[in-house]
Amino acid sequence: METGIHNNMLAIYIALSVIGNSAIIILPAVYGLIMFLLLHHSVILRVVKEKTAG
Repeated sequence: METGIHNNMLAIYIALSVIGNSAIIILPAVYGLIMFLLLHHSVILRVVKEKTAG
């Protein structure tokens, strides 16, 4: 998961700095947001599952 976030930031950096096109950062930004939300959701589910099991 952490590698995906680094790749996401690298894609945004390249789009803004190297290519100079701010319109193409939308896809990596949406991807990063979805990945972050899914990670957050899975961590919460795991914590709840551990608390109810023990």
